[in-house]
Amino acid sequence: FREISAEIILNRLRNMPKPSLKGSLLEILNEVEQSRPKPRAQRYEGAYPPCVQFQLSQLKQGVNIPHSARFLLATYFINIGWDVDSVVDLFRTAPDFNERITRYQVEQISGKKGSGTKYLVPSCAKLLTLQLCKRDETCDNIKNPVQYGRFRRQT
Repeated sequence: FREISAEIILNRLRNMPKPSLKGSLLEILNEVEQSRPKPRAQRYEGAYPPCVQFQLSQLKQGVNIPHSARFLLATYFINIGWDVDSVVDLFRTAPDFNERITRYQVEQISGKKGSGTKYLVPSCAKLLTLQLCKRDETCDNIKNPVQYGRFRRQT
């Protein structure tokens, strides 16, 4: 929704008559336009937070992880830019994998089906209460697993 709104506003601004600018003001405007955030074209492939790494390893070993752990994985990967198909593929090693059900649930979580609400990743505090938190020293200063890639301490 935010990207659509931003695009509508930017289109309106682009279509407005442009005043004649001289010198440094024009350079500043060009610099602002160049520094505008670009939508993610690629999914994030960096280091994952310990809670996600642990659940992924369990899933890859064929462990039947709980619903709350599956929700963590689905919301995490959707919110870092993965598409529905890639997220569905993560769950293929689950002992009770059903592609139709998994796809439906991932589409619901991503906001592509149902209410249109894109679900957020549970906070670290919530993961702690669900016993899914695997916090270690690399988790300093984050409140949500999505922040991990941005704020992870460099070692």
